[in-house]
Amino acid sequence: MLALSKLKGAGTKSKVVKATTYSLPDAPTNLKTSASGSTMIDLSWQAPSNTGGAAITAYQIEALKSGSDWYAVEQDIRSDTTGYTHKNLKLSTFLYYRVSAINSIGTGRPSLSVYGRSDPADEETVSVPDAPTGLTATASGSRTVDLSWGHHLIMEAHPLQATRLKYLQMEHLGGRI
Repeated sequence: MLALSKLKGAGTKSKVVKATTYSLPDAPTNLKTSASGSTMIDLSWQAPSNTGGAAITAYQIEALKSGSDWYAVEQDIRSDTTGYTHKNLKLSTFLYYRVSAINSIGTGRPSLSVYGRSDPADEETVSVPDAPTGLTATASGSRTVDLSWGHHLIMEAHPLQATRLKYLQMEHLGGRI
């Protein structure tokens, strides 16, 4: 409470005035992601316990792709909602997310970021790349074989991380390998 009075001379005190100060809300907590299909990621969070004295009016969701800056996915999520589905993503999309609460003063600091990925397993047809072409084996010693092959056709939806060579170890049978 606050009361004002004159410093010099006679006078009466002013009426008591109540003043309320507001601040930005704290960050939402417990942000989680889960794949809800091959082209969607679900987000859920808890409202901040400290709203800055003013009601939360909305939430802002931001995403980050590797090698880029944070960008707004949605800036006006209703204040009574603590969940969102990010739709229309490509297969196996990898993103980091963060959520900020908004009140009449402005946008509060963002939540801790979490990782999300759309799920390629929900696709009805997942194709497997063709086998390598042009496989050749050349003896390069008494117990060594050099293998070489052509390149895979790389598919955008399922890029190859690495080519793995599986081999069978042959046992020595009767003096022959």
